[in-house]
Amino acid sequence: MEAIFYFDKEEAVSSVTISSIVDIGSYLMPPQEIEIWGGDEKTRLKPLKKLSLPQTTKEEKDVVRVEGIKIDLEPSAFRYYKIVAKNILKLPKWHPGKGDKGWFFVDEIFFN
Repeated sequence: MEAIFYFDKEEAVSSVTISSIVDIGSYLMPPQEIEIWGGDEKTRLKPLKKLSLPQTTKEEKDVVRVEGIKIDLEPSAFRYYKIVAKNILKLPKWHPGKGDKGWFFVDEIFFN
């Protein structure tokens, strides 16, 4: 997922929360990595944070949940923010779809 958010004026942000669903049986997995970028011009964004996330385990395979991934940032104020969330390219060996691509579904993104 790659999404760019635009504000009419600079907005102070100290964290971003991404709400997503995790349903292992349906191949909906947490992202492997999230990047947050910011800047005052859409074409000149700078990296603010890069986060690698722990993955689910075999013990969690029957769990379905909505989770909020909160990413704390150094307080900043920009007009543009870009979020990049990288899905799992190969499901783990214990998954029935092992080797297939995992999906990352987002329903809301909050700028705090």
